[in-house]
Amino acid sequence: MGPGSVGISASYSGFSDSLNLVVGIGNGLFDVEGQVIDASTNPNRGVVGARVVATGTTSGTATTDAFARYSVRGLAGPPFTVTVTFPGYIPVSRVSVIGSDGKFHADFYISPATACPALGFDDLTIDLAPVTTSSMCGFMLTTTTTNWVAAVASPDFGRPPGPFIFFDTPADTSTVGEAVVTSVSGRTFRFQSLDLSSFSTISHAITARLNSTVVLTIQGTTTLLNFVTLSNPHPFTMVDSLVIRLTKMTQGRSFLDNIRLAE
Repeated sequence: MGPGSVGISASYSGFSDSLNLVVGIGNGLFDVEGQVIDASTNPNRGVVGARVVATGTTSGTATTDAFARYSVRGLAGPPFTVTVTFPGYIPVSRVSVIGSDGKFHADFYISPATACPALGFDDLTIDLAPVTTSSMCGFMLTTTTTNWVAAVASPDFGRPPGPFIFFDTPADTSTVGEAVVTSVSGRTFRFQSLDLSSFSTISHAITARLNSTVVLTIQGTTTLLNFVTLSNPHPFTMVDSLVIRLTKMTQGRSFLDNIRLAE
Protein backbone atom coordinates (compact mmCIF):
# COMPACT_ATOMS: atom_id res chain seq x y z
CA MET A 1 0.00 0.00 0.00
CA GLY A 2 1.36 3.44 -0.92
CA PRO A 3 1.20 6.62 1.16
CA GLY A 4 -2.11 8.44 1.47
CA SER A 5 -5.34 8.15 3.44
CA VAL A 6 -7.68 5.14 3.63
CA GLY A 7 -11.28 4.98 4.78
CA ILE A 8 -12.70 1.67 6.05
CA SER A 9 -16.41 1.20 6.78
CA ALA A 10 -18.53 -1.80 7.74
CA SER A 11 -22.21 -2.45 8.40
CA TYR A 12 -24.23 -5.42 9.68
CA SER A 13 -27.87 -5.76 10.67
CA GLY A 14 -28.44 -2.04 10.84
CA PHE A 15 -25.19 -1.27 12.67
CA SER A 16 -22.35 0.58 10.98
CA ASP A 17 -19.00 2.11 11.81
CA SER A 18 -16.04 3.60 9.98
CA LEU A 19 -12.32 4.20 10.47
CA ASN A 20 -10.01 6.64 8.70
CA LEU A 21 -6.31 5.79 8.46
CA VAL A 22 -3.39 7.86 7.23
CA VAL A 23 -0.75 5.70 5.57
CA GLY A 24 2.82 6.98 5.54
CA ILE A 25 5.81 6.14 3.43
CA GLY A 26 7.20 2.65 3.73
CA ASN A 27 8.70 3.11 7.19
CA GLY A 28 5.57 4.73 8.66
CA LEU A 29 7.04 8.23 8.47
CA PHE A 30 5.95 11.29 6.51
CA ASP A 31 7.44 14.18 4.55
CA VAL A 32 6.26 17.80 4.69
CA GLU A 33 7.17 20.06 1.78
CA GLY A 34 6.29 23.36 0.18
CA GLN A 35 7.50 26.81 -0.86
CA VAL A 36 7.94 30.17 0.88
CA ILE A 37 7.00 33.35 -1.03
CA ASP A 38 7.65 37.02 -0.23
CA ALA A 39 4.13 38.50 -0.17
CA SER A 40 5.40 42.04 -0.71
CA THR A 41 6.79 41.34 -4.20
CA ASN A 42 4.96 41.54 -7.54
CA PRO A 43 5.52 39.24 -9.29
CA ASN A 44 6.04 37.05 -6.25
CA ARG A 45 9.62 36.20 -5.33
CA GLY A 46 10.69 33.19 -3.31
CA VAL A 47 12.38 33.54 0.07
CA VAL A 48 15.74 31.75 0.13
CA GLY A 49 17.12 30.77 3.51
CA ALA A 50 13.86 30.82 5.47
CA ARG A 51 13.77 28.44 8.44
CA VAL A 52 10.94 25.90 8.50
CA VAL A 53 9.95 23.83 11.55
CA ALA A 54 7.40 21.01 11.22
CA THR A 55 5.98 19.50 14.40
CA GLY A 56 3.82 16.43 14.89
CA THR A 57 4.63 13.61 17.28
CA THR A 58 8.19 14.35 16.25
CA SER A 59 9.74 17.54 14.87
CA GLY A 60 12.09 18.41 12.05
CA THR A 61 13.64 21.50 10.48
CA ALA A 62 14.66 22.63 7.02
CA THR A 63 15.89 25.72 5.18
CA THR A 64 14.44 26.88 1.88
CA ASP A 65 16.77 26.25 -1.07
CA ALA A 66 17.67 28.38 -4.09
CA PHE A 67 14.14 27.85 -5.43
CA ALA A 68 12.55 28.81 -2.08
CA ARG A 69 11.40 25.22 -1.55
CA TYR A 70 11.78 23.12 1.58
CA SER A 71 11.30 19.50 2.58
CA VAL A 72 11.18 18.15 6.12
CA ARG A 73 11.53 14.37 5.95
CA GLY A 74 10.93 11.40 8.21
CA LEU A 75 8.30 12.79 10.58
CA ALA A 76 5.95 10.72 12.74
CA GLY A 77 2.50 11.59 14.00
CA PRO A 78 0.40 13.81 11.72
CA PRO A 79 -1.20 16.33 11.56
CA PHE A 80 1.80 18.64 11.36
CA THR A 81 2.03 22.29 12.35
CA VAL A 82 4.53 24.10 10.13
CA THR A 83 6.12 27.41 11.14
CA VAL A 84 8.21 29.66 8.88
CA THR A 85 10.57 32.34 10.17
CA PHE A 86 12.87 34.76 8.36
CA PRO A 87 14.66 37.86 9.73
CA GLY A 88 12.56 41.00 9.33
CA TYR A 89 9.39 39.08 8.43
CA ILE A 90 6.31 38.06 10.39
CA PRO A 91 6.43 34.39 11.50
CA VAL A 92 3.59 32.31 10.03
CA SER A 93 2.21 28.95 11.17
CA ARG A 94 -0.34 26.63 9.60
CA VAL A 95 -1.41 23.00 9.62
CA SER A 96 -0.26 21.09 6.55
CA VAL A 97 -2.69 19.01 4.49
CA ILE A 98 -2.07 15.70 2.77
CA GLY A 99 -1.85 15.75 -1.02
CA SER A 100 -2.80 13.15 -3.60
CA ASP A 101 0.80 11.95 -3.64
CA GLY A 102 0.64 11.06 0.04
CA LYS A 103 2.90 13.95 1.09
CA PHE A 104 1.92 16.80 3.35
CA HIS A 105 2.05 20.21 1.65
CA ALA A 106 2.23 23.70 3.16
CA ASP A 107 3.04 26.76 1.02
CA PHE A 108 3.56 30.12 2.71
CA TYR A 109 3.29 33.81 1.84
CA ILE A 110 5.22 35.83 4.42
CA SER A 111 5.14 39.61 4.84
CA PRO A 112 7.74 42.08 6.13
CA ALA A 113 7.17 43.11 9.73
CA THR A 114 5.45 46.44 10.25
CA ALA A 115 7.79 49.21 11.37
CA CYS A 116 6.94 50.83 14.70
CA PRO A 117 5.14 52.88 15.76
CA ALA A 118 2.15 51.39 13.92
CA LEU A 119 -0.59 48.80 14.15
CA GLY A 120 -0.03 46.35 11.30
CA PHE A 121 -1.80 43.34 12.90
CA ASP A 122 1.44 41.35 13.01
CA ASP A 123 0.26 39.75 16.28
CA LEU A 124 -2.74 38.07 14.60
CA THR A 125 -1.78 34.47 13.75
CA ILE A 126 -5.05 32.61 13.09
CA ASP A 127 -6.48 33.10 9.61
CA LEU A 128 -10.18 34.11 9.44
CA ALA A 129 -10.49 34.29 13.24
CA PRO A 130 -12.68 36.99 14.83
CA VAL A 131 -10.72 40.05 15.95
CA THR A 132 -11.38 41.70 19.31
CA THR A 133 -7.96 43.26 19.97
CA SER A 134 -4.60 43.70 18.29
CA SER A 135 -1.53 45.24 19.88
CA MET A 136 2.03 46.12 18.90
CA CYS A 137 4.54 48.93 19.42
CA GLY A 138 2.80 49.95 22.65
CA PHE A 139 -0.57 50.62 20.99
CA MET A 140 -3.81 48.64 21.03
CA LEU A 141 -6.76 48.41 18.65
CA THR A 142 -10.04 47.29 20.23
CA THR A 143 -12.97 46.45 17.97
CA THR A 144 -16.30 47.92 19.02
CA THR A 145 -18.32 45.96 16.45
CA THR A 146 -18.21 42.14 16.31
CA ASN A 147 -17.79 41.73 12.53
CA TRP A 148 -14.01 42.16 12.18
CA VAL A 149 -12.05 39.14 10.93
CA ALA A 150 -8.29 38.53 10.54
CA ALA A 151 -6.70 37.75 7.17
CA VAL A 152 -3.33 36.17 7.87
CA ALA A 153 -2.29 33.27 5.69
CA SER A 154 -3.43 33.74 2.12
CA PRO A 155 -4.05 36.36 -0.60
CA ASP A 156 -7.56 37.73 -0.85
CA PHE A 157 -8.94 38.54 -4.30
CA GLY A 158 -5.69 39.94 -5.64
CA ARG A 159 -4.71 41.90 -2.53
CA PRO A 160 -1.40 41.27 -0.82
CA PRO A 161 -1.57 38.51 1.79
CA GLY A 162 -2.21 39.49 5.38
CA PRO A 163 -2.06 40.35 8.04
CA PHE A 164 -4.92 42.83 7.84
CA ILE A 165 -8.51 42.87 9.13
CA PHE A 166 -11.79 43.05 7.24
CA PHE A 167 -15.56 42.80 7.54
CA ASP A 168 -18.26 41.65 5.10
CA THR A 169 -21.48 43.38 4.10
CA PRO A 170 -24.35 41.10 2.94
CA ALA A 171 -26.60 41.97 0.02
CA ASP A 172 -29.38 44.53 0.50
CA THR A 173 -27.99 45.94 3.72
CA SER A 174 -25.44 48.37 5.13
CA THR A 175 -22.76 47.46 7.65
CA VAL A 176 -20.59 49.40 10.07
CA GLY A 177 -17.15 48.30 11.23
CA GLU A 178 -15.69 50.27 14.10
CA ALA A 179 -12.51 50.09 16.18
CA VAL A 180 -10.72 52.27 18.73
CA VAL A 181 -6.96 52.84 18.95
CA THR A 182 -5.31 53.82 22.23
CA SER A 183 -1.87 53.74 23.80
CA VAL A 184 -1.34 50.81 26.17
CA SER A 185 0.26 53.14 28.73
CA GLY A 186 -2.31 55.92 28.26
CA ARG A 187 0.17 58.38 26.75
CA THR A 188 -0.75 60.77 23.95
CA PHE A 189 0.20 60.15 20.32
CA ARG A 190 -0.29 61.49 16.79
CA PHE A 191 -2.27 59.79 14.01
CA GLN A 192 -0.43 59.77 10.66
CA SER A 193 -2.30 57.53 8.19
CA LEU A 194 -4.01 54.20 7.57
CA ASP A 195 -4.66 51.90 4.61
CA LEU A 196 -8.19 51.15 3.34
CA SER A 197 -9.64 49.01 0.58
CA SER A 198 -13.11 47.97 -0.55
CA PHE A 199 -14.83 46.23 -3.45
CA SER A 200 -17.13 49.25 -3.79
CA THR A 201 -17.58 52.67 -2.18
CA ILE A 202 -17.00 52.80 1.57
CA SER A 203 -17.43 55.80 3.86
CA HIS A 204 -14.91 56.52 6.58
CA ALA A 205 -15.22 58.68 9.67
CA ILE A 206 -12.13 59.03 11.85
CA THR A 207 -12.54 60.85 15.14
CA ALA A 208 -9.66 61.66 17.48
CA ARG A 209 -10.05 62.83 21.07
CA LEU A 210 -7.83 64.33 23.73
CA ASN A 211 -9.15 64.26 27.32
CA SER A 212 -12.60 63.31 25.93
CA THR A 213 -12.69 66.39 23.65
CA VAL A 214 -12.88 65.89 19.88
CA VAL A 215 -9.77 67.46 18.36
CA LEU A 216 -9.79 65.92 14.87
CA THR A 217 -12.39 64.58 12.44
CA ILE A 218 -11.69 63.11 8.99
CA GLN A 219 -14.56 62.02 6.76
CA GLY A 220 -14.81 60.84 3.17
CA THR A 221 -15.30 57.91 0.81
CA THR A 222 -12.97 55.36 -0.77
CA THR A 223 -13.48 53.13 -3.82
CA LEU A 224 -10.33 51.19 -4.64
CA LEU A 225 -9.77 47.46 -5.00
CA ASN A 226 -6.16 47.81 -3.92
CA PHE A 227 -5.17 49.37 -0.61
CA VAL A 228 -5.00 53.16 -0.62
CA THR A 229 -3.31 55.24 2.08
CA LEU A 230 -5.54 57.76 3.83
CA SER A 231 -3.30 60.45 5.32
CA ASN A 232 -4.12 62.77 8.19
CA PRO A 233 -4.04 66.43 7.03
CA HIS A 234 -3.18 67.42 10.63
CA PRO A 235 -0.43 64.92 11.57
CA PHE A 236 0.91 66.95 14.53
CA THR A 237 -2.34 66.99 16.53
CA MET A 238 -1.89 65.16 19.83
CA VAL A 239 -4.63 62.67 20.76
CA ASP A 240 -5.25 59.93 23.32
CA SER A 241 -7.85 57.91 21.40
CA LEU A 242 -8.72 57.34 17.76
CA VAL A 243 -12.07 55.98 16.59
CA ILE A 244 -12.12 54.44 13.10
CA ARG A 245 -15.65 53.93 11.74
CA LEU A 246 -16.22 52.44 8.27
CA THR A 247 -19.68 52.24 6.70
CA LYS A 248 -20.41 49.98 3.73
CA MET A 249 -23.72 50.59 1.95
CA THR A 250 -23.49 47.79 -0.62
CA GLN A 251 -22.53 44.13 -0.64
CA GLY A 252 -18.82 43.36 -0.41
CA ARG A 253 -15.73 43.24 1.76
CA SER A 254 -13.95 46.14 3.47
CA PHE A 255 -10.30 46.08 4.58
CA LEU A 256 -8.15 47.95 7.12
CA ASP A 257 -4.37 47.81 7.57
CA ASN A 258 -1.27 49.73 8.71
CA ILE A 259 -2.51 52.33 11.17
CA ARG A 260 0.57 54.54 11.38
CA LEU A 261 1.15 56.58 14.51
CA ALA A 262 3.79 58.87 15.99
CA GLU A 263 4.70 60.00 19.48
